[in-house]
Amino acid sequence: MSTNIYSTLAGLPAASSNTGNIALVTSNGVQYISDGEKWKSQGEFTTGTIESLQLDDLSFNGVLTNFPLKVNNNNVFPHLTTNVIIVVNGNTLKPGRDFNFIKSATSTNISFTNSDNTPKAYPSGTIFYGLVFSRLPIDNSNSNALQKSGGTMTGNITFNSTQQFDGRDVSADGTKLDGIEASATADQTAAEIRTLVESASDSNVFTDADHTKLNAIESGATADQTDEEIQDIVGAMLSGNTESGITVTYQDSDGTIDFSVASQTDNNFTNADHTK
Repeated sequence: MSTNIYSTLAGLPAASSNTGNIALVTSNGVQYISDGEKWKSQGEFTTGTIESLQLDDLSFNGVLTNFPLKVNNNNVFPHLTTNVIIVVNGNTLKPGRDFNFIKSATSTNISFTNSDNTPKAYPSGTIFYGLVFSRLPIDNSNSNALQKSGGTMTGNITFNSTQQFDGRDVSADGTKLDGIEASATADQTAAEIRTLVESASDSNVFTDADHTKLNAIESGATADQTDEEIQDIVGAMLSGNTESGITVTYQDSDGTIDFSVASQTDNNFTNADHTK
């Protein structure tokens, strides 16, 4: 016997080749068991006809007190003791008093008890008749299906090839998220961005004070001219002027200015001025 998961009822395989196998249909959350002719529901729902399966006979021997529940030699997994009817020697047993379930991942065993809850072994020849209802609540402890509501999931969820969740492409969204740095924001103001830039080392931020200072500096102004550069500027001024009675020469080799008067004996006053 095996348990398989199918997405829809239409996807169930032929019941004739799956006798005793259990199928969980995820579209309606219902569990089914094949009796060799059709799939009978074992899932939780509130409509439809309740069907039942007859349990296999039990091999009472006066020693054994618990037995796996089977239909056609295949294990079945009723969820509650009230999901079965057990008749022994013509007497219907009461769940919780006359029997209980011992459940595992591979079987559900019926354990017979006395009225004081001690184990009870029926002798050989005891007549047994049992029914398990085919419309049973899903035993989530034995199901690999996702719960329809509530509960806690562990591990990864594997999506189909489209990677769609609530209409979103999970793979594409994940790639986009991976490319966004932690604490990234798209709504910072200009003042916030400026503050962050100014707080960085070697940010070279151009401030309003810097702008005012720059406006006050004349075009072409310099504060790092050498003596030679200044001398050349003055020399050019002297060399390009108009001179009368005197010659001015800039000596670039030693940075000096030579003044030469044409005649130091010339009397620049007239005779009349001189005799006054």
